[in-house]
Amino acid sequence: CLRNSRNLGNLGFKEEHWQLATEAYNIAIQAVENLRGEAISESHRQIIMAEAISVYQNIVQSYINLGQIDTAIEYAERSKTRDLVELLANRDLYPKGDIAQTVIFELDKLRKEIVKEEKQLATKEMSDNLAILTAEGRQQQYQPQIPNRSRLNQLKQQLEELITRHITPIDPTFSLTQKVEPISFNDIKTLTSENKAIIQWYITNDKILTFIIAADSEQPIIKQFPSEDRQALIEEINNYLNLYRTETKQEWQNKLESILENFAQYLHLNEIISELPQKCNSLILIPHLFIHLLPIHALKATRKQKDETTFTGYLLDLFPNQISYAPSCQLLQIVKSQERDNFNNLFGIQNPTDDLQYTDIEVDTIRQLFKPDDKVLVKDHATKENLNQQNLNQTSYSHFSSHGYFNFQEPLKSALVLANSI
Repeated sequence: CLRNSRNLGNLGFKEEHWQLATEAYNIAIQAVENLRGEAISESHRQIIMAEAISVYQNIVQSYINLGQIDTAIEYAERSKTRDLVELLANRDLYPKGDIAQTVIFELDKLRKEIVKEEKQLATKEMSDNLAILTAEGRQQQYQPQIPNRSRLNQLKQQLEELITRHITPIDPTFSLTQKVEPISFNDIKTLTSENKAIIQWYITNDKILTFIIAADSEQPIIKQFPSEDRQALIEEINNYLNLYRTETKQEWQNKLESILENFAQYLHLNEIISELPQKCNSLILIPHLFIHLLPIHALKATRKQKDETTFTGYLLDLFPNQISYAPSCQLLQIVKSQERDNFNNLFGIQNPTDDLQYTDIEVDTIRQLFKPDDKVLVKDHATKENLNQQNLNQTSYSHFSSHGYFNFQEPLKSALVLANSI
């Protein structure tokens, strides 16, 4: 189904028959998401998504060409939040309200049984893959058995029925953390306000797409920038990272101002800012792919003021109320739905490597707002062992002021650097 509908969608896309393309790609995406739901291992889910990413990119462009910008951003969202939202769903989240203890007990039991069954099936999958490799080395044939998923499907159905029957009537938002449902454009708009707008980027194979969402807009504003800008941005990012990786970083510091100016130019930041309402003083930035690496808040732009004069400054200066980042609108929506009523305590990590100039001032200033309900691991006390002893589930705010490490080859191995780390 995926292969045939993708081929039909590609034909419609090539012939600029956008309605045919969207109809076929819709079927392909349903097939992709069903396949992801059936996949046992995280690596298998990632492979499925990676092989189908062009389907999402093409359907986004097709809806843009049809003038349906609201639907285009909905599909952009569907392609970029799956794993993060599912990670949230797999945490030990519990419903709010007066839920019977027997229901909580059954919820825990089903979660544990599902995890156990998934691990058993994943182990079987790995064993079959190893047997295939071994057989190929010996020039033998090995036919793996199709894993029996009936028990896993039964457990998932029981969990869904439990949530629908006993939890949703009391806590309607809890189901959002259990199953990834596409976010609608109307839901995206609820994240904005009279003074707050969203800028969301989406990278395709040949373009940089920028969606601008304001509270009073019936449709998102779309900006499409050509492949030349996309390629120039990639080259400038590579230059930026290569300079940063040098031992002294001196050349990186010397060229930083001009590099940031180039980033702003290739992202067409001035053009984007000009589309925002004059009363907007707060932004939610939602990058995509390599744009996540950029300090967008530190890029310079020019904005027209109420008196028709222009002001040039860093994005932080142009939008003084707040600039925040989110991986996606859907993830931001789920996090907001889980906000606690009373935010009154703090856990912090402070300068674990003892080489950050302003971290001590930063953390000391923040913790004054929470005294006496503040707990901070300072410098050489900020070890992994001490961190693991903290009950972060009961923490209102967690503030890590430390170095970070990013693994470009295997991003999931990226980390925050603690004391006594190798």
